[in-house]
Amino acid sequence: MRNFLLLLRRRQLYTQKRFLPGGDHYWTAIYGQPPRWNSTANCPPGLLLKQAEGRSKSELDNLGSVALLMDGDNVSPKAIPAIIAAVGRFGKIHVSRIYLSEHKAKLWQQELLRHSVEPVIVPREAAGLKDPADLMLALDAAETCFRSSSTSTIAVASEDVDFAILLRRLREWGCSAWAVVPDHGRVTQSHQALQEASDVLITYALQTTTNRAKVVLDTHKLDISADIIDMPDRETILSPEESERQLEDLNKFLRRYGYLPDLPQRGVMRAALAKFFHVHGLGRVTLWPLSDGLAEAFQAISRPQPSGGWMVNPGDLVFMQPRWTGRQTSNFTANFTRFAFGGPHLTRYSENMVQRVLHRLGYLEGDNLREAVELFCMLNRKELQTCSIHETDGLSDILLNLGRVFAEQHQLQAWRVSYDDSGVRNYLKKSGWLHCTTASKEQAREAMQNFLVQKNILGSQDSLPTSYAALTASCLRYIGRHDPNNRS
Repeated sequence: MRNFLLLLRRRQLYTQKRFLPGGDHYWTAIYGQPPRWNSTANCPPGLLLKQAEGRSKSELDNLGSVALLMDGDNVSPKAIPAIIAAVGRFGKIHVSRIYLSEHKAKLWQQELLRHSVEPVIVPREAAGLKDPADLMLALDAAETCFRSSSTSTIAVASEDVDFAILLRRLREWGCSAWAVVPDHGRVTQSHQALQEASDVLITYALQTTTNRAKVVLDTHKLDISADIIDMPDRETILSPEESERQLEDLNKFLRRYGYLPDLPQRGVMRAALAKFFHVHGLGRVTLWPLSDGLAEAFQAISRPQPSGGWMVNPGDLVFMQPRWTGRQTSNFTANFTRFAFGGPHLTRYSENMVQRVLHRLGYLEGDNLREAVELFCMLNRKELQTCSIHETDGLSDILLNLGRVFAEQHQLQAWRVSYDDSGVRNYLKKSGWLHCTTASKEQAREAMQNFLVQKNILGSQDSLPTSYAALTASCLRYIGRHDPNNRS
């Protein structure tokens, strides 16, 4: 996007050389009409916009029309009505578009029609590295700024901090630029960057149901699974400033006692909270939403110190956060419900840590350690490469390095679980290899073995995998290569 805007600016500078001398600069070289400068340029940025709330429809019309451009990769269909309502409080929406793929356009068709949002389908080239939807949104924003005489404001709905460049350029070109982001209850770095780049930062709140769910972990005992419980509505909601202050105090406290690394690291806060609660016998802690867990931890450290004082991280606790092998969603609870192997849990490091983890994640069955390690390395290839572990290493080296990684206190222990067998069961049932999808594990194992032998996928009977997880993986590879319509 940065390169695209630089090219657009070069084209602007090139055409300005052909402008008529004196008066306004004209864009006659390309568009044949003058650029539309903001009629409220003599006012402080955003002043009239902030005063627009609560005005009548006719008064809002006088402020000019708004072009609402939404990033389909950063906005969910449930957020569309909240975005339109939030922007509508400050101006009359003349155009509302969302930039997305053809697949999303089909899935969101009813929601887009209901709110009169124009979908802009942006195809993605196979070899492209940049997001084409972002480029198309930026191009349309620039074109609207220079060509539309009826639109005075462009609102960009996205949390992508890259759009800060676009918002700054829109203001330089004379448009009012608004950033539209969801309200997370705290100030994030991306929101701060977008606020500095735009005239006004507009926040919207998503409607939530009363029976929300949260994931909690009882830290009194080790090696137990987290639970999903109903989450009551919050009694008090802190201001963003207060939330930011509490988070800063909590980070300092956890770093002081060794639960957090000195340098910020992604994804280790849940592990720090679980270990801190276990060491001090504080009981249940909320893993998702994380904001609730942070509030619980801050309340704990705000109380008087225990008789023995606060204890440092013992260094032998490991927090495992299994990941679903497949497409992840932004909802941690939705991902958690997919886990067939217990979900997040806290354990203590031991000599057989690698075997315990592989068994917990569904890879290890009996004494087939080599198959379990090979499949684990294949499904977690990208994460392991960052830890200097490769599939081509010897088994003993991999086991030694996995033990080292699992023992690392500030390493994000988010590993993919073994394949789910539901897709294979459905395929074998349709193909006549399995009488029903609810057959026993041994019946499914026999069906997969017969299927692989009949298809001559792995050669002889002796070359078949012995573990259930490896058999499932072999069947899925065949289905993906030879029958893509039945992929799971």
